[in-house]
Amino acid sequence: MKRMNERSKIMINSKKILGICVSNRKNGNSSIILNKLLQPAKEAGHEIEVLYLGALKILPCRGCFACSNSHNCVLEDDINMVKEKIEMADAIALASPCYYLSAPSTLKALSA
Repeated sequence: MKRMNERSKIMINSKKILGICVSNRKNGNSSIILNKLLQPAKEAGHEIEVLYLGALKILPCRGCFACSNSHNCVLEDDINMVKEKIEMADAIALASPCYYLSAPSTLKALSA
């Protein structure tokens, strides 16, 4: 009986955790590290969602500054959906490769 109560308690306190893999390689090192990082949270009963930015349509910034008024990118891509998921998450786990001492452009797009 005690185990059931403990499990129910975990489910009640369940958190929504968003994993973001920035690499274009779905089974690359960043993905492997991210999945290892999220495994204990998954086993604890937390809700896990992983986004692979390399599989999404994320266009480069054109510098139009339309986002300065609306706070959303006006380009028709997936970046606004990603930002919404980030806002809804209780916790975020991010895994990214480093290209030429910098972050990939898909990760930089999140800061706009």
